[in-house]
Amino acid sequence: MAPLLYKIGRSHPVRVILPAPSHFSLIIQMFFPFNNLSTELALEIIRIAASPDFVETPNSSRPYYTTALSLTSVSYAVRRATMPRLLHTVVLSSAPHLLAFIRSILLQRQHQKNHSRLALDYKKLVRRFWSTECWEPVVDEAPDDPLNYSLLYEIIRGVESLGLNFRSLHLLYNGLASANAKPSEDWSCQRVTFAGSFWRWRPLMSTSEGLTFLGRISHLVIWIPNHDSYPLFDDQSPVPNWIEHVPFAMMPNLTYVAFPLLSNRIRHEARGSFHTPTEMVVYTAPCTSKPDPTIFKRWALGPDPLVHGIVIPFRVLPIFSSDKPVDLNWEVAYVQGEGDGAWERAEKVKKLRGNDLE
Repeated sequence: MAPLLYKIGRSHPVRVILPAPSHFSLIIQMFFPFNNLSTELALEIIRIAASPDFVETPNSSRPYYTTALSLTSVSYAVRRATMPRLLHTVVLSSAPHLLAFIRSILLQRQHQKNHSRLALDYKKLVRRFWSTECWEPVVDEAPDDPLNYSLLYEIIRGVESLGLNFRSLHLLYNGLASANAKPSEDWSCQRVTFAGSFWRWRPLMSTSEGLTFLGRISHLVIWIPNHDSYPLFDDQSPVPNWIEHVPFAMMPNLTYVAFPLLSNRIRHEARGSFHTPTEMVVYTAPCTSKPDPTIFKRWALGPDPLVHGIVIPFRVLPIFSSDKPVDLNWEVAYVQGEGDGAWERAEKVKKLRGNDLE
């Protein structure tokens, strides 16, 4: 039996196919008065329908927001209920997507200037932000230039969670250094995810605004996989070497750190075998009167790097292969909450094990 097909509106026909002999199907036209529902139930239906779909399938082009965007065209009331869900998690998979989002910010400024009822406060609505790629802006860009990343700074400075692929470095660097940016006064985002093949720390370490950004971080996820490494020897540390270059000393408020372990796990595909990270280690800072963030590096590079941490498997394994972009794996991991899930599970284990991790 096919499912009922509901459409939001005053009274739209619903198509129902009932079981019938193989030579015909029984089709009944019914009318479902959506306006007769209670406000709470109607809003909950819209909320669920508008929630972005982050399920990744082999043949999918990742239409994260297709349903939500369709709902915004139904009516002003439905748009008003849909937009908070649509904007809660912003995922920008490419530089053109990022430019489109900047244009939408400029459009909202125009709406606010004209006192339009379509105006939205992106700073309040966007709670999670991810960017996979951006272009390097030109010097002295105009305020309305589409590559003016200061517009994005106004959004990302206050999000609950910020995720950036290494190919979006300019978005962060230029945003922090923009004329109107005052990270020492207005930067409040504390949960940060860095991902990709590598990360450049020096631009953040060599500027006052970069140091302010690092000093605000309390939860740090670094997804640099070393997925093409050889199988581990029995006496080899599962911690990747790049952990030595993370400037933990410049992150005085750092409480949680998570990163993928090197893995012996070999995945097989038709074109051959390849290595992939299957687990993360999560470190939690000990409860002391004088926090020392460098302890994370000492733990990671110590003789037993796992004794102070919690090993958590990826709920959805990243898959690295020649026919799938590497960057896509970390985008999917972010939007599916691998980082947030790690903190939650680490907190539960810490409560159970007490000070055993310190």
